[in-house]
Amino acid sequence: MPELSMDNSIVFNDQRQDLRIECIRAIDKVASVREDWDDLAQRCPDAFAFQTFEWALSWWSTFGADAQPLILTVRAGTRLVGLAPLMVLDRGMLGRSRRVIQFMASHYGDFLNILLDPEFPLALEQIMGYLYSLDSEWDLIYMTDVSSESLLVGEAAKWFGGGRFKTVFKPLYVAPTYCVGDPQQDRRILRKQHERRARKALQRAGKMEKITCQTVEEGLGRLEQFFACHVARWENTDTPSEYRDPQQREHMRAVVRLLLPAGYLKIWVLLLDGEPLAFSFVVEFGKKLVLYRLAYDLAYAKLSPGAVLNMMMFEYAITNHLTEVCLGVGDEGYKKRFSNAARQTYEMRIYRRAWSYWIDRLLIAMRDWVRPVMERSRLLRPIGLYVRARWPDLQR
Repeated sequence: MPELSMDNSIVFNDQRQDLRIECIRAIDKVASVREDWDDLAQRCPDAFAFQTFEWALSWWSTFGADAQPLILTVRAGTRLVGLAPLMVLDRGMLGRSRRVIQFMASHYGDFLNILLDPEFPLALEQIMGYLYSLDSEWDLIYMTDVSSESLLVGEAAKWFGGGRFKTVFKPLYVAPTYCVGDPQQDRRILRKQHERRARKALQRAGKMEKITCQTVEEGLGRLEQFFACHVARWENTDTPSEYRDPQQREHMRAVVRLLLPAGYLKIWVLLLDGEPLAFSFVVEFGKKLVLYRLAYDLAYAKLSPGAVLNMMMFEYAITNHLTEVCLGVGDEGYKKRFSNAARQTYEMRIYRRAWSYWIDRLLIAMRDWVRPVMERSRLLRPIGLYVRARWPDLQR
């Protein structure tokens, strides 16, 4: 049985597997596992920067005031072999409160997952069993943006399927990806005619150069320009820029402060005669690149500076012998031109009470009926944006 430890964590020992599970609930104790967390992430072949301690901290420092950490660690002896970076939130729903377990940084990373040492796959079983044993403490387990390589959805279906709980498991988004390594394909990707013509046009227009922000101060110094370009690019569309919100801007600053010195973030700026044309924020981890954010100055849209910066990203990946370039979730047309594979993301919802499940089903059905009307109406669009911010777990 679990027992309360002196540091307000909960410890569970499973002699059968020689594994020790600890549940850390105090935020001041989370930093104590930082070194082991980073080491485990490096040992996980399917891990992304979105599963690192630094990414979780960037979210927590900005949005974590109303959340309680629920960090599950699994150890074999002293070695960390599994880690679930979770949190608990109190969510209101039609006048009723429910406790929701989510990934830390939920909705703020393209690919989220539990970290597992490949030599200890049964650590995931222990994590699921531990969540099952805590069922009196939660009303909903909601995990989103789970990458297709993850064993999480299948293991959760084994533990929580079968009648006692209401469950929803469904695909979310496709993330077009280019797998690096085929010499013929690599040469072809670097010879895309549109990007080559755009680069030549920029070179004729003036002195073109790409700079890499080397320090946190340099990266932070470029953010206001990036925000302005991103807001202008998505203004008057169905998906206006999140960076109109000061809190979203603060999160991006936290990402720069934490991930840039750790080596997980690349900030590239395309200049023309010293003036910024485009910005690319790319996360790199385990020989994988993910295009996190891209923005360009609309005044130079005809010169396609974003396309040129994307081509430079592929050049970096191929030159440095990386294994893949992920263009992020979403099926925009330009991504298909550069991809030779795709990664699917999933979401899972596990409801402890039937009423919570049926309320969600009703609200989601209403959302799907009302959303097209709101997206077409300038008067109703602000209401849709409010609902999206107020109940983010009903957006998918």
